[in-house]
Amino acid sequence: MRPARRLSISPTVHFVNIRLAGAVVGAALAAACGSDKTPSPTQPACTLSAVVVSPATLTLPIAQSTTLSAAITQQNCGTLTPTWASTNQTVATVSNAGLVAALAQGTTTISATVNGVQGSAQITVPPCVSAVSVSPSSATISVPLTTALTATATPANCPGATIAWTSSSNAIATVANGNVTAVAPGTATITASVGSVSATSVILVQAAQLGSVWDQTILRVAGSGDAPNGFISAAWAASPTDVFATSYPFYYRFNGTTWSKLSGNSFGVEAMWGSSSADIFGVGQTVRRFNGTAWTDMTSPTTQRLRAVWGSGPSNVFAVGQGGTIIRYNGTSWSTMTSPTTANLTGVYGAGPTLIFAVAENGMIIKFDGTQWANVASPATNFLTAVWMDSPTLGYAVGLDGVLKYNGTGWSIDPTYTNSGSLLRAVWGSSASNVVVAGGAGFVSRFDGALWTGISRKTSVDLSTLTGSGTTTFGFGTTATLQLTGNTATLLSSAPELRSVWAVDASTAFAVGDDGVIWKYSNGAWQLQPTGTLARFNDVWAASASQALAVGVDLITNTSVAYRFDGTSWQPIALSGTSPLVSMWGTSFTNLIAASRFSPLQRFNGTSWGSATATNPGDAIALWGTSDTDYLVVGSSGFAARFDGAGGVTPIASGTTSALISLWGSSPTNYFAGTNNGAIYRFNGTSFTPMTVPSAFGATTGIWGTGPTQVFAIDYNGSVIRFDGTQWVRLRDGVSDSFYNALHGVSAKLFSVGPGGVAMVTR
Repeated sequence: MRPARRLSISPTVHFVNIRLAGAVVGAALAAACGSDKTPSPTQPACTLSAVVVSPATLTLPIAQSTTLSAAITQQNCGTLTPTWASTNQTVATVSNAGLVAALAQGTTTISATVNGVQGSAQITVPPCVSAVSVSPSSATISVPLTTALTATATPANCPGATIAWTSSSNAIATVANGNVTAVAPGTATITASVGSVSATSVILVQAAQLGSVWDQTILRVAGSGDAPNGFISAAWAASPTDVFATSYPFYYRFNGTTWSKLSGNSFGVEAMWGSSSADIFGVGQTVRRFNGTAWTDMTSPTTQRLRAVWGSGPSNVFAVGQGGTIIRYNGTSWSTMTSPTTANLTGVYGAGPTLIFAVAENGMIIKFDGTQWANVASPATNFLTAVWMDSPTLGYAVGLDGVLKYNGTGWSIDPTYTNSGSLLRAVWGSSASNVVVAGGAGFVSRFDGALWTGISRKTSVDLSTLTGSGTTTFGFGTTATLQLTGNTATLLSSAPELRSVWAVDASTAFAVGDDGVIWKYSNGAWQLQPTGTLARFNDVWAASASQALAVGVDLITNTSVAYRFDGTSWQPIALSGTSPLVSMWGTSFTNLIAASRFSPLQRFNGTSWGSATATNPGDAIALWGTSDTDYLVVGSSGFAARFDGAGGVTPIASGTTSALISLWGSSPTNYFAGTNNGAIYRFNGTSFTPMTVPSAFGATTGIWGTGPTQVFAIDYNGSVIRFDGTQWVRLRDGVSDSFYNALHGVSAKLFSVGPGGVAMVTR
C-alpha cells in the first residue's frame, strides 16, 4: 500500500491566498456598508413600557413619612432612576429617593418619571385636628366695638394646625385672628376652621352704643393751615417767613402766612436754635438735629434734662440744663464741659465764641471765655429764666427780678424797666433799639432804645419762648403764638385749653376754657362767643340755650370771675371775697352752688353771689349734686365732704389719698368719683368703695351718666369706659396726641373737651 501523499504549500502562495481572501471580504463589506471599516456586533434596543408606583393610594397622617417604590418595566435599559414630584407640596413633599413627608391636610399626587414614562400614587393626608371649638359661641357687640373670640383645636399639638377665621358677612362684622369688629347692625357667623374641621360663633351686631363713636374738632381762635394747637415748647426763626416750632408730638413750620406740620416726633424737645433753616438743633430730654428735611436723634453725653441751646455756628453749639449740665457740639460730636455750678441752668446765649453767658434758677450767671466757664457777679436774687446778647457790650437777662442788663463789664438791674410783678420767662432782640421780654399771663414789653412799652395782651397763657428775625419777633406760649412788629402784636395761632363742657340737649352745649374762650355748640357746629375777657374759665353750667353761667379766674389780676349768658351776650357778674371757683352745680339758675380750692362754698341766686358755707370745707376740685339738699364735694389728697344745701358740711373718708378730680351722681346713694391715677370710687351715701376698671385707664378727668346703669368715664388720653350697673367696659381706646379734661352729655349725645382746643362729640 502506497503511503498518502503530503500536500506542500509554499509560503509565497499562502501569503497570496490570504491577501486575496481579504480583498474579497473587504470588497463585499464595502459593497454592503459603503465603508472599508470592520462593523461591531449589533446592540439590542432599550424598551421602556411602564412605571408603576407602589402603593398606588396611601393615607399618611400629618408629620409622618413613608417611602414609595417605582417598578420599571423595561428591556435592555440597564439601571434607571426615576424623578419624583408632588403636585401639592403644601400637603406632602417627596425626596429624590421617593420618601414622602405629610405636612398638612389635603390630597396630592406623587409621580415618578423615567424617560417620559410616568407612574403615580394618590396621597391623602387626613386632618390631624379632630375637633374645633370657639368661645364664646355667641356674642352681642355694638358698632364699632371689637370683641375677641378664642378657638381651640383638638388635639392641641397637631403640627401645622393653623386656625383660619372667616366671616359670613364682612359688611356686618369682620374678623382677624379671632378679633371681631362690628361694622353694621345685623348677624354674622364667624367660622374658625382647620382644614375641613370647623366651629362657629354667632355675632349679633347692634347699632353704635352711646360713647363708642366720636367726632373730634380742634377749636382754634386763630391760625391758618395746620397750626400748632397745644403744648408749644420750643421755637426758632430763620426769617420772618420761616419759623419752626414744636407742639407735642409734632414739629411745625410757619411760612409767614400758614402753618404746616413736619414729620417726626417732637417729644422731649424744649428748646431750639439753628444756624440756618437746614441746620437746627433741638434739646430737652433728648438731642435732635434738623437737616432741612428730617429730624434725627443725636448721641448725647448726658441724661440730664437740657433747658436751652445756642451756638456761634454749626460747629460750636452749647446746651445747658439740670444740675449745672453744659454740653458742647464741635461739629462732629457732643461732649460734656466742666461746669462751675450744680444749679439748674435755664438759658444760654453769646456774643461770639469767646463771650457766652448762661443763667440759672438761683439767680446765678456764669460766663464762657472760649476756654472755661466761671461764675460772674449777679445782681439777681431770684429765678433767672433766659439771656440774650446783642454784642460784647450789651446783653439782657430776665427772671423774677425783672430785667438785668450787661454793659460789657458787668450785670446790673435795668433801671429803665418797671417790674411787671410777674415772672419774665423770655428775652430776645434784634438790636439795641429792639429788645422784647415776655412772661406770665401773656405779658409782653418792648424796649425801643429809650423806653420800655407794655404791649396789649393777646393771650393770658404764659409766654415762655421768644425768637425772631430782623424787626419781627415771635412769642410762644403753651397754646398761642404771637407776632410782634414794633409795638403791634398779632395773634398768629391760638387754640386755648378747654376745661369744662355742659350739654343742654343733643343740639346745644357750651364749652369754656382759657383766654376767655366760650364756644357754643348749636346744631352740629361750634361757634365762638365774644366775652371781652382773657380770664380762664374753669366750669360752665346751663339751664337752657339762652341761660348759662361760667366761672373762673382772671390770671392778670388774679381775681375770681363769673360771666352770665342771657341768650345774646356774656356779661360779668360781681364776685368778690373768694378764691377762683373751680366747679359748680345747681337745680336751677336761681340756686347754683360753686366750690373753690381755698374758700367757702358760694351760692348764686340768679342775681348775685354769696357764701353758702361759713368755712372752707376743704381743697375742693369737683362738686356735684342730686337735689337742693344733697351735694358732694371732692378734691386733693382724697378730700370728700357732703353739703346739705343749708350750710352744713360733713367730712367723709374717701379711702384714698389720691386727688379726686371728677364727680357725678344720680342720687344721694349713688355717686362716682374719679382720681388722678385712674381709679374710680363709688359712694353709696355712707362710704366710698373702689371699683374695678379696665386696665390702662388713666387720670379720670370726666364722669357723667344717665342713671345708675349707664355711667360713662373718660381719662386724660381719651379712653372711654361705661358702667352698666355691674361692671365697667371699654368703649373707646385712648389716643396719643389729644387730651381731655371733662365729660358731659344728654341721653342721646356725649361731649368732651380738653387742651389744645380739642372738642369731641359722639355721633
